[in-house]
Amino acid sequence: MEHQVFDGREEDALTTAALVVGGASFLGCAAILRSFWRFTQLRTFSFRVIMMLALADMGSVVSYFFGSPENSTLSCTVQAFLQQFFQLASVFWTSGIALTVYDTAVSHTTPTMLRLNLLCWGVPFLAALLPLVTGSYGSTGAWCWIQATPGDQEDPFSRFYVGTFWRFALFYVPIWICIFLNVGIYVYVTRYVNTFGKVSESRETTLKLVKLIHRLRFYPLVLVIAWLPATVNRIHDALYPSTPVFWLTMIAVLTKSAQGLLNALTYGFNRTVREAWKQDLFKRWVRHFPDSWTASASLSV
Repeated sequence: MEHQVFDGREEDALTTAALVVGGASFLGCAAILRSFWRFTQLRTFSFRVIMMLALADMGSVVSYFFGSPENSTLSCTVQAFLQQFFQLASVFWTSGIALTVYDTAVSHTTPTMLRLNLLCWGVPFLAALLPLVTGSYGSTGAWCWIQATPGDQEDPFSRFYVGTFWRFALFYVPIWICIFLNVGIYVYVTRYVNTFGKVSESRETTLKLVKLIHRLRFYPLVLVIAWLPATVNRIHDALYPSTPVFWLTMIAVLTKSAQGLLNALTYGFNRTVREAWKQDLFKRWVRHFPDSWTASASLSV
């Protein structure tokens, strides 16, 4: 059985926190998708990658809508699979964005969407299949994910857990590889732009690159905020499986559930998106309240 078990009130609190914060993330991601479909000027390659990130975050939130299924049920397995797949895919798509930034700013090329799809959907899908093959999905308390179930008791390495191995090998280690990869790419791009970009590019391009540099420092920060508490919590669970810490688990739930909202604010609501919505709302206002616009215009004259 899974070692990390809280009482009913604590599990309800964790589930409620995930649903509330996850709901805000879902709305933020939905706004990104709405922006993409409403404004043709946003249907660029870079914003398509951001849209994929939003889809991954929405899928992650949907997994929490299953509530707290009973162990060894179909809904429990489906929830666990969706969490493993979409949460890992979300992190991979941030690396897809980092690679796009590198190719655009340094290599002056555009990566193919096929390559990004194979990497950012394909690898997480394989990582979600392996625990399914070993029967490692099950109830982990407030919801279902990879259970830390014991291995063969006669095995000399029985102190280790099959589920714990999967948790780190297929989830947390890839996440931190992506985080360090993103940091490395953004540091390199920042140095490149500061050294060569401002000299070799036109003034308009230089201004865009400077704005890009200002945004780059926030991209890896989102992942650290989202996954550092969860990583610390899982390391604690691996070392002390019989004494889970509720407040640490709650912080981990809040931060990782907020990843979709943080990604939407950081990647999706840039100046181009905000300007598109401002113009759209202004046109709607003029169309529905023409008299108020005429009056305000006459007053300004």
